[in-house]
Amino acid sequence: MENASKLDELRAEVARIESEPGFDFAASVPSQRPAPTPAPAPLPDELPPVVGQFDDVAEVDGARQPFGAWLLEQGQRKGWIADLAKWAKSDRGFPKNGSVEDVRKRLTAVYAEGDAYEALEDAELDWAAL
Repeated sequence: MENASKLDELRAEVARIESEPGFDFAASVPSQRPAPTPAPAPLPDELPPVVGQFDDVAEVDGARQPFGAWLLEQGQRKGWIADLAKWAKSDRGFPKNGSVEDVRKRLTAVYAEGDAYEALEDAELDWAAL
């Protein structure tokens, strides 16, 4: 019970300090200057146009690159995705132009361990972000 009342006292003190105008937390003393007002965010009409933002995305015949092909190119990375890509290159039955589900089925067919499925989920997120 004593700890709860101390916690309530501390919360009240923090709320009091935060309500002081111009309080400088870095110096732990009240500042003489008022807090600066942030600049307003630009309106969409005021932002510069974004042209060619996705030009570097690999495409096959004008469509998105298949997941299997993308994964095979990830061998130079570090981490689980690179390990998955190296395994994919060494597997003759790997679906090179397959989807994420095709790769998941292949992992199941070769009795892959749980880490391979986690790497596949990470790779899927990276590929989907393109």
